[in-house]
Amino acid sequence: MNVITIAVSLLLLLAPALAEAQQSSPASGEQATPTSSLPKGPAFRSRGERYQVLGAVRAVSRKPDESDAGALARVSAARGARLEGKGGYVIYRDAAASPTATNEAGDGATQAVAVNAGTGALAVLTGNLNVRLAPGADPAAVARDHNLVLVSAAPRILAAFFRPASAQDLVQVAAGLSRDARVTSAEVDVIEHVAEPQ
Repeated sequence: MNVITIAVSLLLLLAPALAEAQQSSPASGEQATPTSSLPKGPAFRSRGERYQVLGAVRAVSRKPDESDAGALARVSAARGARLEGKGGYVIYRDAAASPTATNEAGDGATQAVAVNAGTGALAVLTGNLNVRLAPGADPAAVARDHNLVLVSAAPRILAAFFRPASAQDLVQVAAGLSRDARVTSAEVDVIEHVAEPQ
């Protein structure tokens, strides 16, 4: 074999391992967040991945043109509490945060955070529920019966997106939806992988 064939063969063999290592590592300049000592809440599945809700960690959405420090100050986070950025969110330590999948509302709104059981990466629970409906199901009726807000619906593909109308545990709401005969699947929406501009 010539050198080029060997190099291409090695690249093909190593590419999946390199991609997995890059995907599970934090963004440049960020340290991996140790989660083993954090309180754990309910486990759930989303997009084929297994997650577990974490306590003592929350996320806050940055407003347009707001820095991480500004977002953390808005929610009165302790100095040095930032763990990592995740798209438009800042994940931070909050010793008072319980390990529930309940999101808050208002200007100081914070989101629950979960850890991917396979990769150890942190994920923000957006507050939305991704639901596949049975044929003929009325998304507005499903929303009404489960105290949800219908965010949007795509009837042609039998999909709907909901948000709790009040502070409810997202994992419990998804489980309740899954037991409804009008629903074929319900998942908590998470943001784990974010492509950052270079």
